Amino acid sequence: MTLIFGGIHLEFLIGIDCGGTSTKGTAYDLDGNKLMEVQRGQGNVLVNFEEAVANIQSIITKFLTEIRGKCQHILCGIAGIDGEGMKEKLAELLVVRESELTLMNDGQLGYLKHIGKEDGVFLIAGTGSLVVIRCNGEFRRVGGWGHLLGDEGGGYWLGKKVVKNYLNEEDQGVPNSLLSYKIKKALKVNTPREAVQKFMSLTKKEVASLAMVVSESEKEGDMTATKILEEAVNQLLEQLTNALHYFDDKQKINLAVAGSVVEKNDYVRQSLIENISPCYKFLTPNNQYDNTAAVLNYYKN
Repeated sequence: MTLIFGGIHLEFLIGIDCGGTSTKGTAYDLDGNKLMEVQRGQGNVLVNFEEAVANIQSIITKFLTEIRGKCQHILCGIAGIDGEGMKEKLAELLVVRESELTLMNDGQLGYLKHIGKEDGVFLIAGTGSLVVIRCNGEFRRVGGWGHLLGDEGGGYWLGKKVVKNYLNEEDQGVPNSLLSYKIKKALKVNTPREAVQKFMSLTKKEVASLAMVVSESEKEGDMTATKILEEAVNQLLEQLTNALHYFDDKQKINLAVAGSVVEKNDYVRQSLIENISPCYKFLTPNNQYDNTAAVLNYYKN
C-alpha cells in the first residue's frame, strides 16, 4: 500500500534503532509527526551480520516504497558497528536510493535523541552500562566494555551481585536476607549449587532481569538490597566523574540518563540525581518518542 498525503509529495525522515533483540524504524515528516513504524528482528551486526543487514534493508525498502515523497535523510543507530571498516561495508550494501544515509552506533543514536547535537554526557544503564560523551562535536565513551570486563552498575552487574550475595550468605552460615529468599524464588532453586547451575544457563538479559528483585527488596526495607543499589549508584557516578576529563569547561554540562536500571528503579534514579557532580545540568527525559526520533535532532540541527 502506498501512502499518499493530500496528493502532495512530502518530505520525510527515517530513524532506525538496531539492537540485539529487535530493529525498529520510524518515518517522520519534517514537523516530527510519525508517518509509519516498522519492526524487524535483531540488528546487531556482530551477532549475525547478514541477518542484521537484511532486517535494516527491509525497513528502509518498506518506507521508501510505501511512502510517496522524498526521503531527506536516513539515520541508523546500529549495535556493533564500531568495528574496523564496518560502517563503510554497511554503507555500500544498503540501498537507500537518493536519500542521505548516516550510520552510527546505538549509543550515539540515544545521545542524539536525548541531548541533540549539543555537547554533553549520556549515561545508559540497561543490561550493561555506558557513558556516551559529545565534546567539541566529537563522540567519546567511558565504560561499556561488556559484562566480563565492565558494565558496572548495569542490570547484568546487579543480577550477578544478588546471586553472589546469596552464595556468600550460605558460605558464611548466616540466615538468608529477604533479598536472598526472593532471588531463590525468582530462580526457582533451593540450594547454592542449584543457584549456580541456573545462573550459568541464563542469558544476559535474563540475568539483568534479576535487578528487579533488588529493587523490590529495597522497597520492602531490605538493607542488603539497599547496599547493593548504593554500590551500583557509586559505580555509575564514577563513570560520570571519569567523563569530566574530556571537558575543559566543566560548567553546566548537559546530562541525560536512560536504561531500565535508572528508569525502573526509583532508588537508583533519585540517588543519581542527588549525588551527581555540580558540573552537570540534569536534563528531564523526554519519553514522548523513542530513539528513532534522533533523526529529527540530527536533521534539524
